[in-house]
Amino acid sequence: MNNSIKTPLFPEQELVDWVRQFTNLSASELTLNDIQKPTYEKMYVVYSCLLCKLLRSSHEQNTQLPLSVLETITLQDCCIDSAAGNLLLMKMLKYALHICAVDDFSENDLLSPSRKRTRKHLSAICNFLHYYDNLSILNSITDQVKNHSVKVTTLQNEKAVLKQRISVLKGKKKEDHMAIQEINLAALKAKHQEVASVKVDYSASVEEKKREVEEIQNFLILAKASKSISQARAALEERVLRKKNLSVKEKMIENLIENVPSFLTMIQEVQTDMAQCKSILSAIEEMKEKSDRINYTIQEINADMESCKRLISLNQESNMRAEARKTKLQEDFMNRKAIQEKKLENVVSKMEKKQAQINIVKAEVQNEIDKEIAEETDHQNIIKQLEAKKESLELMWDRYLNEVMLKVEEQNKKLLILASI
Repeated sequence: MNNSIKTPLFPEQELVDWVRQFTNLSASELTLNDIQKPTYEKMYVVYSCLLCKLLRSSHEQNTQLPLSVLETITLQDCCIDSAAGNLLLMKMLKYALHICAVDDFSENDLLSPSRKRTRKHLSAICNFLHYYDNLSILNSITDQVKNHSVKVTTLQNEKAVLKQRISVLKGKKKEDHMAIQEINLAALKAKHQEVASVKVDYSASVEEKKREVEEIQNFLILAKASKSISQARAALEERVLRKKNLSVKEKMIENLIENVPSFLTMIQEVQTDMAQCKSILSAIEEMKEKSDRINYTIQEINADMESCKRLISLNQESNMRAEARKTKLQEDFMNRKAIQEKKLENVVSKMEKKQAQINIVKAEVQNEIDKEIAEETDHQNIIKQLEAKKESLELMWDRYLNEVMLKVEEQNKKLLILASI
């Protein structure tokens, strides 16, 4: 598993800075030349300090044998402390580098170190320490990922609620639109009915005006007829006067007939005139009858004219009332129309505001969801990498503990053999 993890190689100056940071070595204690030309003495100090940092232990704990092991050794003089310490330090370094994903560390890397392998081992240790120092940050990131996951779930629930609210608002918008259409339709129907009623009123008033015009025309005809009647009366009076004159002439002729036979021809002419006068008188009688009938008709016409005048006055009053009623109806209609239009504008503005708010909320929710999804994806990838590395480290730790226990047992056996010798 360690072979699948590629250890990065850092620049030597950066390694010097990191080792100083992790071990608190000063610039005089560790220089770039110490890394470029490593020695046993310098690498022993560097590896010891890094091992203390890795294991959170002291140099004595890493180089001294446990008391339980020392108690089992009978001839302690035969056991060289420095050799045992170096051996224990070597095992601890192998274990530490195994944790850092390096399995090829050997005694020669400490006793006679090379520049290339020293850079490799220090890069692995510094990389692990840098990761370990950032572990709290990674844990906080993991917690943030969990919190973000909860937040994403909450946002998804809120998104579902918002979708439901949007569907409800769409249904309400549709209902409001239908109600507005019904209101407009009712207003148009009322307007159509009012226009129809006004049209009927105008039609009735037009018919009445036509009747009035016909009556006035008849009145004018009758007035013209009354004028001809007055002319006929003047002619009749003239005929009556001529008749009187003729009667006087007739008496004079009768007187003359007795005395003058020559007047016979004159009498015949007079008789002829008399016959003509009789025909004229009969015509005059007929004219009188016609005049009486015309007078009666004129009286009836006068009565009808009075009634027409009364009807015209009543009609004018009714027209004025109709005009007032029409004006009032138009004002009421315009007021109702203005109110309905204002209500419609308010409804439309409210709908537009609600739609704008919904669009803003949807955009914000979508942006938050996209951000959370992207962050969650990144955090999940990091968590997967960290979990894989954690599993590998746990496996390495278990292996190392087993190896250490085996090596300790072997060392104990060797020490016992040495003690027995």
